[in-house]
Amino acid sequence: MARTAQTRDKFDPYQAITDQIIELLEKGVAPWRKPWDPELGMPRSLNTGKRYRGINPFLLHMAAMAAGGYTSPFWATYKAITEQGGQVRKGEKGTKIVFWKQYQGKEIDEKTGEPAQRFVLRVYTVFNTDQADGLTVPEVPEAHADHDPGGPA
Repeated sequence: MARTAQTRDKFDPYQAITDQIIELLEKGVAPWRKPWDPELGMPRSLNTGKRYRGINPFLLHMAAMAAGGYTSPFWATYKAITEQGGQVRKGEKGTKIVFWKQYQGKEIDEKTGEPAQRFVLRVYTVFNTDQADGLTVPEVPEAHADHDPGGPA
């Protein structure tokens, strides 16, 4: 049985990721074994069309697998969906994603003499566009034919 990712007051993204992995493993799915649909490609932001990076593609692919698969690679917050005239269907569950941002602090690092760097973690809940009605979903950009992800030989 999966542990709960949330306490009463604070969301723990590390525990949430662990819980998602455990939930899929309990269903007999190894999420690191190509959980994505290669026809859809990587998950993308509905607002910008950009691909999610870091741990987020893994989290979104796991969420899609747990839901039985989605036909759209596009994800957005509830607010973004409503701003675009859509409505998340009642009862749909969002997926938590994380965003790290580096800030230059006001304090000076004693070792370097430079302004100290701070890292801030923000957590957002997003929904796949398949979980909403009334949205116009853009076409998925095709990969460049000359792109070689393996790099030079």
